[in-house]
Order: sequence, then structure tokens, then C-alpha cells
Amino acid sequence: MSKTVRKVSRCLLLVTILCCSLLSVTEAAESALRIVRRYCQLDSEGARLRGGSDGQIQELSEWEAEPGWDSAVVIKSYQTRLQQSDASHASVSVMYEEYGKLDGNQFSANQTTEEVVFTLTKVGPDWKIRSPKLPPHVRPAALVAHINHIISVEGDKARGTWQPVLDRLKTFGTEKGKLASPSTQ
Repeated sequence: MSKTVRKVSRCLLLVTILCCSLLSVTEAAESALRIVRRYCQLDSEGARLRGGSDGQIQELSEWEAEPGWDSAVVIKSYQTRLQQSDASHASVSVMYEEYGKLDGNQFSANQTTEEVVFTLTKVGPDWKIRSPKLPPHVRPAALVAHINHIISVEGDKARGTWQPVLDRLKTFGTEKGKLASPSTQ
């Protein structure tokens, strides 16, 4: 083989290796982003309100179990964006549009925007959310369903306690009687 052919072969090999490396990094970044999107979707649907029992959330995070939360953030929508990623660490920004917060059975309206940065680590072949461990961020319909479940278990006394919260939640994101779902990007 001539020197020119060897040089061209080496250059082609190097370009192939670089392209494969870039594809691998891009796939890893997309995989980390998918994990956070799935977490936010489950969270917005109320999976974390059940406290510690949802295996789907545990599969996505490093922590063993969810605590029994007595507070929640009521959201209108969320958007996800990859901030940075390498082979073993990633960070994903989530921008939440919030209606307010529920603390115990007291709802405080405070429409605001909150940015949360999730950090992920590679555990074997999978990405896991490392932090933060924050209160559930749920859409109104999920919280209404959760409160209705509490009322069905605890009875009429609970209805009296929770009815003002239910009435307030039902005013958020309604369009033709349906509660709005979060948007993701």
C-alpha cells in the first residue's frame, strides 16, 4: 500500500470513530432527557402523591422510596431542556408554570414560574435522577382525583375539609370542563 492510501485509510477510520462518538454522546443526552420527561409526566399525573409506592418513579431515580408528602405544587405546564451531558453525568432544566402550592389542606394561589435543574448519573446502562428530591408537581386534575380518593376513604368530615380546595383547583386550566394537561418540549 502506498503512503497516501494508508493516510486516507487512517483519516477515514478517525472520522468514523469521531462520528460514532458524537452519536453515542447525543444518544446518551437524549436518553437522560427522556428520563426526566417521563419523571415529570408521572409526577404531573399524581404518581408521587401516593408516597413511596410507585415503582415507576423509583426506576427513574436513585432514591429508594418517596416520603409521604403533605405538600404539592400545582402546575399548569412544564418544559424540559437538556443543559449538559457527558458519558456519566447530565443535567436537565425543567421550567414549571405554577398555579400555587398545597400545604396540608390549605391552598395558596401564587402563579409563578419555577426552574428546577435535575442532575442525573449513569448507573450501569441506565440514567437515574440523583437530585433534587422536591415535593410533587401535579396538574389540577391529578390533585382533584387524589383528594377525591381521600374523601372516599375518610368520609363526609374530609369532604368538609377538602371542598374549598377542590372548588379552587377546579377553576384552574379549565376549558369546556376539562382540566388542562402540562405541555412538554
